[in-house]
Amino acid sequence: MKQTIVEEKVQGWEQDVLAPIWNGEKPDANRIKQLGGLALLSADTDKIKQYVFESARLPEIRGASMLLDELNRGWPGNGTPNIREIFAARGLPIGRKDDKSAPSCIIYAGGGSFLALVPHDLAEALKADIEALYPRTTGVATITCVWQPVDADEVLGHLDDLMARQSLLLRRAKQEKDPLPFFEAISPARRCDSCGIRPAAEVETEPKLRWLCQPCKRKVDKSRQGKTLWVQEFVSELLDGRLNCDPVAYGQGINPTALDSVQEAKDLEEIAQASKDKKSIGFIYADGNGVGRLVEESKTVEEYRRKSNILHAAMRQAVFTALGRHLHIAHDVSREVAKGRYEKVDAIHPFEIITIGGDDALLIVPGDKALDVSITLGRTFEEELSSHEEFANGRATLSVGLVIADRRNPVYFLHSLAEALLKSAKKRDRKLAQTDQSPAEGTLDFLVLKSQTMLSTDLSDLRAHFPWTITAEPQREKAILTGRPFTWTEAERLKRSAQVVAKGLPRSHIQALRRALRQGRLMGSLFYLYQWARGDEQRKSLLQWVGREWGVQTGEAPPPPWAPWVKLESKAGYERYGTVWEDIYEVLDLVVSRESESEVKQCKSKLT
Repeated sequence: MKQTIVEEKVQGWEQDVLAPIWNGEKPDANRIKQLGGLALLSADTDKIKQYVFESARLPEIRGASMLLDELNRGWPGNGTPNIREIFAARGLPIGRKDDKSAPSCIIYAGGGSFLALVPHDLAEALKADIEALYPRTTGVATITCVWQPVDADEVLGHLDDLMARQSLLLRRAKQEKDPLPFFEAISPARRCDSCGIRPAAEVETEPKLRWLCQPCKRKVDKSRQGKTLWVQEFVSELLDGRLNCDPVAYGQGINPTALDSVQEAKDLEEIAQASKDKKSIGFIYADGNGVGRLVEESKTVEEYRRKSNILHAAMRQAVFTALGRHLHIAHDVSREVAKGRYEKVDAIHPFEIITIGGDDALLIVPGDKALDVSITLGRTFEEELSSHEEFANGRATLSVGLVIADRRNPVYFLHSLAEALLKSAKKRDRKLAQTDQSPAEGTLDFLVLKSQTMLSTDLSDLRAHFPWTITAEPQREKAILTGRPFTWTEAERLKRSAQVVAKGLPRSHIQALRRALRQGRLMGSLFYLYQWARGDEQRKSLLQWVGREWGVQTGEAPPPPWAPWVKLESKAGYERYGTVWEDIYEVLDLVVSRESESEVKQCKSKLT
């Protein structure tokens, strides 16, 4: 196709404009004018989680994630539509996949958003092409794109001011945007068997007969095309030994081709089968705290791109390390071979990487591995970031919301709950930031969901009432039966406490203490003192050890009357007391396993 006059102008864009800017030098003003001027263009996917989680089935969720990921991160020649193809078709430089330092008009692309420096005369055309690409490819998902004219001085020394203006433009454009693509669903029309939102348009025969709408059919077809980019990269790094994993635990004696043939789980049942109870999954939602602000404070585009690449690599490394360290080669994983019948196979515990953004990630793992994966994810992310001087002086931490539940719960429900837990964890992180905690570390909030009736209200309201909080009005006291959210140090301490308690106390005694604590501070203290009085030296040592771990001074004999409780800061005229025994009880089944036997023995040795 014959190039237009505007497209011919970009032939000198890389050499005369981008190359000097990446080197921190000011391009020739006359040359920029000759090439049509500068514009800063950015975009963000609209209601991305609504699109991904509108279906409860794993293949559709995976397919939606793959479509969005390839649109955002794909490269020309991969056989799938993507943003870089649009830039390349206009003759703009897009860099090289294996060289992140190569001059490129794309400053950052990942997590459903991107930022680019483009010729002013092409900005509106690029915006139109990008906004048309998403609904054309997915059938329903959209993206909002905005741009503003800039000059070289601004992008070389005042990018933070530009980004503040760009964020405002993007928010305003999203608010004024037309509704999502409309699909008429008249009453007689058959609804899609997957999303239940749009009218069915096509028939799916495998694994069973289903009527699907066009967007859901595209998701299903996409999920069948092979592994996601994330799984391909994870397996590659695991085989190459680039992950910080224990080689004895992962794949010793396992043929590399076995790892290379790892496929995603076909449904949540397969992930749950790898859990110890054969029915639970862990939904993990991780997001950085204040990290985006550190990136947006960049003064130049080169600094912005460098920080963005570091951030993305840190999250990617953290996810891969956490999965590689805790999803061991399993010799008892069950895969369905016929309806209602399973066989044992050797494989990596199945998992699902829904997405990895710049500073966020969504994962689904076997339930009994979820706590360990979450802690390692947070620790690794923060270690990776702090190793770079760009983030060493800022408070760059990670918060995680974790739901452990039966695999029959709808995924959109687990995502919504994990999002609420993430907000709770972030609230704790903000409080820690105000206390100038050093060294800084992130936070984790979790819930082991026994039934959906546990959540008849929102999370904060739930924990303000029984059984999480017990109020004694005459005494103006509140007994709080959870220490959540935890820091990583506290989460590791919780895990260690649960391992010791599980080996030193019968479960019936732990359940009895839990019931007593739910009757209030007085009854809980009396029952605890009773257990202390009738216990042998080992039990007394165990209770003392747990108390010391959590700040209760139980070295006295007998212990003080508040022994199972820790005095908290008074609030709203109430004296507040907390305990972690409820937390210990909830994680018992998550930490006691064959892999932890040696650690339990080490912990128990501290009691004597």
